[in-house]
Amino acid sequence: MKRFIFALDDTLLTKNYNLEKEYFESIYGNDSTKLLNGLSVYLNSYENSYSKYDRDKLCRYLNYVSGLKFTLEILDGWNEVIGNQHCKTEEGTIELLEYLKGKGYSLSILTNWFREPQIKKIQNAGLIEYFDDIYTGDEVLKPNKEAYICAKDRFSFNDCVVIGDDLRKDYMVPRELNMGAILYDKTDLQRSGIVKVKRMNEIMEKF
Repeated sequence: MKRFIFALDDTLLTKNYNLEKEYFESIYGNDSTKLLNGLSVYLNSYENSYSKYDRDKLCRYLNYVSGLKFTLEILDGWNEVIGNQHCKTEEGTIELLEYLKGKGYSLSILTNWFREPQIKKIQNAGLIEYFDDIYTGDEVLKPNKEAYICAKDRFSFNDCVVIGDDLRKDYMVPRELNMGAILYDKTDLQRSGIVKVKRMNEIMEKF
């Protein structure tokens, strides 16, 4: 392996979903429950249907599926909340990144959200220095093949390993493309027969 491609939220960083919950409650009040209960399903459906995140298109989509008025101003406020988070790193993350950089591997991030808030989170967590490239959802979305083509950069598919918490986007699809893949499964809930770790620094034992 020559390049490690990491997911971001709930892989490198522990995302604080309570801040987003509070934001939507401040906008929609009691109606926020409908949006919050379906939000992960809505976003997964969008990511499976489109090649990238587009602000206007996402707002129209969330208007349609949630039945709530979702404006560009609300999206921008949501991104501000996301970007201002000071997320904790997942257990063993810094140790792993130091190890991989010391070994001379190329490290990149492939994350399915807008660039500005994701970059801010990475900077806030003190991780920006470890990564050669960062690819975001307003450029290209997993599980589209183009996302993995971008993330591998000059390397071949079989020189890359994808590490993330989503079984399909970070494990199954990369394996179909002949990439290496490691599922970050800290609750150990996924089925056996796949390569997975419960702590990020366990990856050090494999390389």
